[in-house]
Amino acid sequence: MDAVVLNDRMIVGWKPKTSVQEIRDSKSPLRMLVHPSGLKAFQVRKKVDGKSKRITLGRFPQLSLKDARLAALAIDLSGPPQKTPNDASPTMTAAFGHYMAKDGNKAKSADEKWRIFRKDIEPTLGPRVLTDITRHDLAAVIAAKHDTAPTASNALQALLSKFYNWSCDEGWSFTKLETSPMARVKKMSKPQTRKRWLSEQELRWFFQALPAACEFAPVFELILRTMVRRSEAFSADRADIKGNLWTLKDTKNGSDFLVWLSESALRLVPASGGFQLCEEAVSKPMDRLRARMNELAGKELDRWTLHDLRRSGRTHLGSMLDENFRPWVARDTLEAMLNHTLQGMDKVYNLNSFLPEKKAGWERWNDYLDTLV
Repeated sequence: MDAVVLNDRMIVGWKPKTSVQEIRDSKSPLRMLVHPSGLKAFQVRKKVDGKSKRITLGRFPQLSLKDARLAALAIDLSGPPQKTPNDASPTMTAAFGHYMAKDGNKAKSADEKWRIFRKDIEPTLGPRVLTDITRHDLAAVIAAKHDTAPTASNALQALLSKFYNWSCDEGWSFTKLETSPMARVKKMSKPQTRKRWLSEQELRWFFQALPAACEFAPVFELILRTMVRRSEAFSADRADIKGNLWTLKDTKNGSDFLVWLSESALRLVPASGGFQLCEEAVSKPMDRLRARMNELAGKELDRWTLHDLRRSGRTHLGSMLDENFRPWVARDTLEAMLNHTLQGMDKVYNLNSFLPEKKAGWERWNDYLDTLV
Protein backbone atom coordinates (compact mmCIF):
# COMPACT_ATOMS: atom_id res chain seq x y z
CA MET A 1 0.00 0.00 0.00
CA ASP A 2 1.31 3.46 -0.90
CA ALA A 3 2.18 5.90 1.86
CA VAL A 4 -0.57 8.31 2.90
CA VAL A 5 -0.67 11.53 4.89
CA LEU A 6 -2.04 10.28 8.19
CA ASN A 7 -4.41 12.49 10.16
CA ASP A 8 -6.44 11.98 13.34
CA ARG A 9 -9.79 11.61 11.58
CA MET A 10 -8.36 8.99 9.22
CA ILE A 11 -6.88 7.00 12.10
CA VAL A 12 -10.08 7.06 14.16
CA GLY A 13 -12.14 5.96 11.17
CA TRP A 14 -9.79 3.22 9.93
CA LYS A 15 -11.64 -0.10 10.13
CA PRO A 16 -9.93 -3.32 11.32
CA LYS A 17 -9.80 -6.41 9.11
CA THR A 18 -9.14 -10.09 9.75
CA SER A 19 -5.36 -9.52 9.57
CA VAL A 20 -3.00 -6.80 10.78
CA GLN A 21 -2.86 -3.76 8.47
CA GLU A 22 0.25 -1.60 8.16
CA ILE A 23 -0.13 1.96 6.86
CA ARG A 24 2.92 4.12 6.09
CA ASP A 25 2.91 7.84 6.80
CA SER A 26 4.24 9.97 3.93
CA LYS A 27 5.34 12.79 6.28
CA SER A 28 7.64 10.70 8.50
CA PRO A 29 9.13 7.20 8.93
CA LEU A 30 6.03 6.38 11.01
CA ARG A 31 3.89 3.31 10.41
CA MET A 32 0.44 2.67 11.88
CA LEU A 33 -0.59 -0.90 12.66
CA VAL A 34 -4.30 -1.72 12.89
CA HIS A 35 -4.98 -5.05 14.59
CA PRO A 36 -8.10 -7.19 14.07
CA SER A 37 -9.15 -6.30 17.64
CA GLY A 38 -9.28 -2.63 16.63
CA LEU A 39 -6.10 -1.72 18.52
CA LYS A 40 -4.01 0.89 16.70
CA ALA A 41 -0.30 1.36 17.37
CA PHE A 42 2.57 3.41 15.96
CA GLN A 43 5.85 1.81 14.91
CA VAL A 44 9.02 2.55 12.99
CA ARG A 45 11.45 0.15 11.34
CA LYS A 46 15.17 0.33 12.01
CA LYS A 47 18.03 -1.53 10.35
CA VAL A 48 20.11 -3.51 12.86
CA ASP A 49 22.95 -5.65 11.46
CA GLY A 50 21.26 -5.64 8.10
CA LYS A 51 17.93 -6.81 9.49
CA SER A 52 14.74 -4.80 9.88
CA LYS A 53 13.68 -4.32 13.50
CA ARG A 54 10.30 -2.96 14.61
CA ILE A 55 10.24 -0.29 17.34
CA THR A 56 6.84 0.29 18.90
CA LEU A 57 6.26 3.89 19.97
CA GLY A 58 2.83 3.56 21.60
CA ARG A 59 -0.90 3.08 21.09
CA PHE A 60 -3.35 5.53 19.58
CA PRO A 61 -5.04 7.61 20.99
CA GLN A 62 -2.87 7.46 24.15
CA LEU A 63 0.04 8.57 21.92
CA SER A 64 -1.09 11.31 19.56
CA LEU A 65 -0.16 11.38 15.88
CA LYS A 66 1.83 14.58 16.38
CA ASP A 67 3.94 13.07 19.15
CA ALA A 68 4.39 9.80 17.28
CA ARG A 69 5.78 11.72 14.30
CA LEU A 70 8.18 13.63 16.56
CA ALA A 71 9.39 10.40 18.13
CA ALA A 72 9.73 8.70 14.72
CA LEU A 73 11.74 11.57 13.29
CA ALA A 74 14.04 11.54 16.33
CA ILE A 75 15.01 7.89 15.92
CA ASP A 76 18.15 7.12 13.93
CA LEU A 77 16.88 4.56 11.41
CA SER A 78 20.24 3.82 9.82
CA GLY A 79 22.17 2.59 12.86
CA PRO A 80 25.01 4.94 13.92
CA PRO A 81 24.20 7.89 16.20
CA GLN A 82 22.59 10.80 14.41
CA LYS A 83 24.62 13.95 13.94
CA THR A 84 23.33 17.42 13.39
CA PRO A 85 25.20 19.88 11.14
CA ASN A 86 28.69 20.55 12.52
CA ASP A 87 27.91 17.85 15.12
CA ALA A 88 25.96 20.46 17.11
CA SER A 89 23.44 19.85 19.84
CA PRO A 90 19.82 19.35 18.67
CA THR A 91 16.87 21.52 19.61
CA MET A 92 14.89 20.84 22.76
CA THR A 93 12.00 19.41 20.70
CA ALA A 94 14.26 17.00 18.79
CA ALA A 95 16.10 15.94 21.94
CA PHE A 96 12.89 15.34 23.88
CA GLY A 97 11.44 13.29 21.01
CA HIS A 98 14.64 11.21 21.02
CA TYR A 99 14.42 10.78 24.80
CA MET A 100 10.81 9.60 24.62
CA ALA A 101 11.56 7.16 21.82
CA LYS A 102 14.58 5.70 23.62
CA ASP A 103 13.56 5.82 27.27
CA GLY A 104 10.49 7.88 28.15
CA ASN A 105 7.90 5.73 26.36
CA LYS A 106 8.80 2.72 28.51
CA ALA A 107 6.84 4.13 31.42
CA LYS A 108 3.08 4.15 31.87
CA SER A 109 3.33 7.91 32.31
CA ALA A 110 4.49 8.49 28.71
CA ASP A 111 1.24 10.25 27.70
CA GLU A 112 1.49 12.59 30.68
CA LYS A 113 5.12 13.42 29.81
CA TRP A 114 4.09 14.39 26.29
CA ARG A 115 1.24 16.50 27.65
CA ILE A 116 3.55 18.41 30.00
CA PHE A 117 6.12 18.91 27.25
CA ARG A 118 3.62 20.28 24.73
CA LYS A 119 1.91 22.56 27.23
CA ASP A 120 4.75 23.91 29.37
CA ILE A 121 8.10 23.27 27.65
CA GLU A 122 7.75 23.31 23.87
CA PRO A 123 6.13 26.77 23.47
CA THR A 124 9.07 28.50 25.18
CA LEU A 125 12.07 26.20 24.78
CA GLY A 126 11.14 23.83 21.94
CA PRO A 127 12.96 25.60 19.04
CA ARG A 128 16.07 26.41 21.06
CA VAL A 129 19.34 24.49 20.84
CA LEU A 130 19.62 22.28 23.90
CA THR A 131 23.14 23.36 24.88
CA ASP A 132 22.08 27.03 24.78
CA ILE A 133 19.35 26.58 27.40
CA THR A 134 20.50 27.80 30.81
CA ARG A 135 19.55 27.14 34.40
CA HIS A 136 17.86 30.55 34.44
CA ASP A 137 15.69 29.60 31.43
CA LEU A 138 14.53 26.38 33.08
CA ALA A 139 13.89 28.02 36.45
CA ALA A 140 11.79 30.68 34.71
CA VAL A 141 9.61 28.04 33.02
CA ILE A 142 9.04 26.26 36.33
CA ALA A 143 8.35 29.55 38.16
CA ALA A 144 5.78 30.56 35.53
CA LYS A 145 4.00 27.24 36.03
CA HIS A 146 4.15 27.63 39.80
CA ASP A 147 2.31 30.96 39.54
CA THR A 148 -0.76 29.29 38.01
CA ALA A 149 -0.49 25.65 39.19
CA PRO A 150 1.90 25.16 42.13
CA THR A 151 1.50 21.39 42.42
CA ALA A 152 1.82 20.85 38.66
CA SER A 153 5.11 22.78 38.71
CA ASN A 154 6.61 19.90 40.70
CA ALA A 155 5.74 17.43 37.94
CA LEU A 156 7.31 19.81 35.41
CA GLN A 157 10.51 20.03 37.49
CA ALA A 158 10.65 16.24 37.85
CA LEU A 159 10.25 15.68 34.10
CA LEU A 160 12.94 18.24 33.21
CA SER A 161 15.33 16.71 35.75
CA LYS A 162 14.85 13.21 34.38
CA PHE A 163 15.17 14.39 30.78
CA TYR A 164 18.40 16.29 31.45
CA ASN A 165 19.88 13.39 33.44
CA TRP A 166 19.23 11.16 30.43
CA SER A 167 20.65 13.81 28.07
CA CYS A 168 23.96 13.89 29.98
CA ASP A 169 24.21 10.11 30.25
CA GLU A 170 22.56 7.64 27.86
CA GLY A 171 21.58 10.35 25.39
CA TRP A 172 24.90 12.19 25.32
CA SER A 173 25.88 10.99 21.82
CA PHE A 174 22.78 12.72 20.48
CA THR A 175 22.46 15.78 22.74
CA LYS A 176 26.18 16.63 23.24
CA LEU A 177 25.22 17.91 26.69
CA GLU A 178 28.07 17.65 29.21
CA THR A 179 26.38 18.96 32.38
CA SER A 180 22.77 19.38 33.46
CA PRO A 181 21.50 22.93 34.02
CA MET A 182 18.77 21.32 36.16
CA ALA A 183 21.31 20.19 38.78
CA ARG A 184 20.33 22.86 41.32
CA VAL A 185 16.80 23.71 40.16
CA LYS A 186 14.54 22.50 42.95
CA LYS A 187 10.80 21.94 43.28
CA MET A 188 8.97 25.11 44.29
CA SER A 189 5.86 23.66 45.91
CA LYS A 190 5.40 21.36 48.88
CA PRO A 191 3.19 18.41 47.87
CA GLN A 192 -0.32 18.66 49.31
CA THR A 193 -2.36 15.55 50.06
CA ARG A 194 -5.82 15.76 48.49
CA LYS A 195 -8.75 14.85 50.73
CA ARG A 196 -11.68 15.31 48.35
CA TRP A 197 -14.12 12.44 47.95
CA LEU A 198 -17.73 12.27 46.80
CA SER A 199 -20.45 11.70 49.40
CA GLU A 200 -23.36 9.33 48.77
CA GLN A 201 -25.56 12.22 47.63
CA GLU A 202 -22.80 13.53 45.36
CA LEU A 203 -22.51 10.07 43.80
CA ARG A 204 -26.24 10.19 43.04
CA TRP A 205 -25.75 13.57 41.36
CA PHE A 206 -22.72 12.13 39.52
CA PHE A 207 -24.85 9.42 37.88
CA GLN A 208 -27.65 11.88 37.08
CA ALA A 209 -25.18 14.32 35.52
CA LEU A 210 -23.13 11.76 33.54
CA PRO A 211 -24.93 12.40 30.20
CA ALA A 212 -23.38 15.88 30.24
CA ALA A 213 -19.98 14.23 29.68
CA CYS A 214 -21.26 12.82 26.35
CA GLU A 215 -18.91 10.19 24.87
CA PHE A 216 -16.60 10.41 27.90
CA ALA A 217 -19.35 9.26 30.30
CA PRO A 218 -18.55 5.51 30.05
CA VAL A 219 -14.87 6.11 30.86
CA PHE A 220 -15.71 8.29 33.87
CA GLU A 221 -18.16 5.72 35.19
CA LEU A 222 -15.64 2.91 34.62
CA ILE A 223 -13.10 4.77 36.80
CA LEU A 224 -15.67 5.03 39.60
CA ARG A 225 -16.80 1.39 39.38
CA THR A 226 -13.32 -0.16 39.17
CA MET A 227 -11.22 2.48 40.99
CA VAL A 228 -8.51 2.18 38.33
CA ARG A 229 -6.33 5.11 37.35
CA ARG A 230 -7.65 7.34 34.60
CA SER A 231 -4.95 6.36 32.07
CA GLU A 232 -5.81 2.70 32.68
CA ALA A 233 -9.51 3.33 32.06
CA PHE A 234 -8.81 5.16 28.79
CA SER A 235 -6.63 2.24 27.60
CA ALA A 236 -9.35 -0.35 28.29
CA ASP A 237 -9.61 -2.79 25.37
CA ARG A 238 -12.11 -5.60 24.91
CA ALA A 239 -9.23 -7.87 23.83
CA ASP A 240 -7.85 -7.67 27.39
CA ILE A 241 -11.13 -8.87 28.95
CA LYS A 242 -11.90 -12.57 29.38
CA GLY A 243 -15.31 -13.16 30.89
CA ASN A 244 -15.48 -10.63 33.73
CA LEU A 245 -11.71 -10.41 34.27
CA TRP A 246 -9.86 -7.45 32.82
CA THR A 247 -6.07 -7.71 32.59
CA LEU A 248 -4.40 -4.32 32.91
CA LYS A 249 -0.93 -4.31 31.36
CA ASP A 250 2.03 -1.98 31.96
CA THR A 251 0.50 -0.50 35.10
CA LYS A 252 2.10 2.18 37.26
CA ASN A 253 3.87 -0.38 39.46
CA GLY A 254 5.19 -2.27 36.44
CA SER A 255 3.17 -5.49 36.64
CA ASP A 256 -0.05 -6.85 35.15
CA PHE A 257 -3.15 -6.34 37.28
CA LEU A 258 -6.46 -8.23 37.29
CA VAL A 259 -9.71 -6.31 37.72
CA TRP A 260 -13.07 -8.01 38.18
CA LEU A 261 -15.82 -6.25 36.22
CA SER A 262 -19.43 -6.32 37.33
CA GLU A 263 -22.05 -6.51 34.58
CA SER A 264 -22.62 -2.78 35.05
CA ALA A 265 -18.91 -2.11 34.53
CA LEU A 266 -18.51 -4.60 31.68
CA ARG A 267 -21.17 -2.92 29.54
CA LEU A 268 -19.20 0.33 29.64
CA VAL A 269 -16.31 -1.09 27.57
CA PRO A 270 -16.87 -1.06 23.77
CA ALA A 271 -17.92 -4.43 22.37
CA SER A 272 -14.81 -4.48 20.18
CA GLY A 273 -11.56 -2.58 20.47
CA GLY A 274 -11.29 0.19 23.03
CA PHE A 275 -12.30 3.78 23.69
CA GLN A 276 -11.37 5.94 20.71
CA LEU A 277 -10.96 8.98 22.93
CA CYS A 278 -8.05 11.26 23.74
CA GLU A 279 -7.27 11.27 27.47
CA GLU A 280 -5.98 14.83 27.23
CA ALA A 281 -9.39 16.10 26.10
CA VAL A 282 -11.14 15.48 29.44
CA SER A 283 -11.23 19.11 30.60
CA LYS A 284 -14.41 20.22 28.80
CA PRO A 285 -16.40 17.02 29.53
CA MET A 286 -15.37 17.29 33.19
CA ASP A 287 -16.39 20.96 33.29
CA ARG A 288 -19.82 20.08 31.88
CA LEU A 289 -20.23 17.19 34.33
CA ARG A 290 -19.29 19.31 37.36
CA ALA A 291 -21.53 22.17 36.18
CA ARG A 292 -24.50 19.81 35.84
CA MET A 293 -23.84 18.38 39.32
CA ASN A 294 -23.83 21.94 40.69
CA GLU A 295 -27.21 22.54 39.05
CA LEU A 296 -28.64 19.39 40.61
CA ALA A 297 -27.21 20.33 44.01
CA GLY A 298 -28.43 23.91 43.76
CA LYS A 299 -25.03 25.13 44.94
CA GLU A 300 -21.33 25.18 44.04
CA LEU A 301 -19.81 21.84 45.09
CA ASP A 302 -16.17 21.56 46.04
CA ARG A 303 -14.12 20.87 42.92
CA TRP A 304 -13.24 17.23 42.36
CA THR A 305 -11.06 15.36 39.85
CA LEU A 306 -11.18 11.93 38.23
CA HIS A 307 -8.56 10.69 40.67
CA ASP A 308 -10.92 11.62 43.51
CA LEU A 309 -13.27 8.89 42.26
CA ARG A 310 -10.65 6.32 43.34
CA ARG A 311 -10.53 7.93 46.78
CA SER A 312 -14.33 7.91 46.93
CA GLY A 313 -14.46 4.18 46.29
CA ARG A 314 -11.75 3.47 48.85
CA THR A 315 -13.46 5.66 51.47
CA HIS A 316 -16.98 4.26 51.02
CA LEU A 317 -15.84 0.63 50.90
CA GLY A 318 -13.63 1.13 53.94
CA SER A 319 -16.58 2.44 55.94
CA MET A 320 -18.92 -0.49 55.18
CA LEU A 321 -19.34 -2.72 58.24
CA ASP A 322 -21.02 -6.10 58.79
CA GLU A 323 -23.51 -6.89 61.55
CA ASN A 324 -20.59 -7.29 63.99
CA PHE A 325 -19.22 -3.84 63.07
CA ARG A 326 -16.24 -5.32 61.28
CA PRO A 327 -15.14 -4.00 57.87
CA TRP A 328 -16.71 -5.83 54.95
CA VAL A 329 -13.47 -5.38 53.00
CA ALA A 330 -10.12 -5.74 54.77
CA ARG A 331 -7.57 -2.95 54.53
CA ASP A 332 -5.04 -5.11 52.63
CA THR A 333 -7.74 -6.01 50.12
CA LEU A 334 -8.66 -2.35 49.63
CA GLU A 335 -5.03 -1.48 48.92
CA ALA A 336 -4.81 -4.42 46.50
CA MET A 337 -7.95 -3.20 44.69
CA LEU A 338 -6.20 0.14 44.12
CA ASN A 339 -3.10 -1.72 42.87
CA HIS A 340 -0.94 -0.02 45.49
CA THR A 341 2.52 -1.53 45.97
CA LEU A 342 3.05 -3.34 49.26
CA GLN A 343 5.53 -1.74 51.62
CA GLY A 344 8.32 -3.08 53.82
CA MET A 345 8.71 -6.83 54.26
CA ASP A 346 5.20 -7.43 52.89
CA LYS A 347 6.60 -6.48 49.50
CA VAL A 348 9.12 -9.33 49.78
CA TYR A 349 7.06 -12.08 51.42
CA ASN A 350 3.38 -11.39 50.71
CA LEU A 351 2.84 -12.50 47.10
CA ASN A 352 -0.90 -13.05 47.49
CA SER A 353 -2.91 -11.76 44.51
CA PHE A 354 -6.03 -11.23 46.70
CA LEU A 355 -8.16 -12.00 43.64
CA PRO A 356 -11.10 -13.69 45.44
CA GLU A 357 -11.10 -10.96 48.09
CA LYS A 358 -10.85 -8.20 45.46
CA LYS A 359 -13.70 -9.75 43.46
CA ALA A 360 -15.90 -9.70 46.55
CA GLY A 361 -14.91 -6.07 47.16
CA TRP A 362 -15.74 -4.97 43.61
CA GLU A 363 -19.05 -6.88 43.79
CA ARG A 364 -20.05 -5.07 46.99
CA TRP A 365 -18.95 -1.68 45.63
CA ASN A 366 -20.83 -2.08 42.35
CA ASP A 367 -23.96 -3.42 44.10
CA TYR A 368 -23.87 -0.29 46.26
CA LEU A 369 -23.43 1.98 43.22
CA ASP A 370 -26.30 0.25 41.43
CA THR A 371 -28.61 1.35 44.26
CA LEU A 372 -27.66 4.97 43.58
CA VAL A 373 -28.26 4.99 39.84
